[in-house]
Amino acid sequence: KPITELRKVAKEGKLSTELSEKTITWLLNQPDYDEDAIVYKNAIFGYDPRNAKVQQLMHDFWSIYAKEELSWRDQPIWSYLMARERMRPLHLHRKGGKIFGEFGQKGHGGHVYVPQNI
Repeated sequence: KPITELRKVAKEGKLSTELSEKTITWLLNQPDYDEDAIVYKNAIFGYDPRNAKVQQLMHDFWSIYAKEELSWRDQPIWSYLMARERMRPLHLHRKGGKIFGEFGQKGHGGHVYVPQNI
């Protein structure tokens, strides 16, 4: 839930209370806000950039986010827009666990995930 997420990150010191409350107020003032919207972990995602619905979603997101008036944490705004458009991402999991492994784990085709030397 976006409001729960905003309060959590403010409590953890990852976002100011002022920006958290400002974003909460903004969300509550949206006529199509769904308080039960799912907050997704935006670690890895992909969309078809040719899809008109995706293009509109991206346009709407950036027109809000780029103003830098609300939370700099993108998840609450993103979850609001995803719920508004009734879009749900596919889950990237496989039978044996995550698609992308951790250091030393074997991945698809025996690939081993190792840290990149800098």
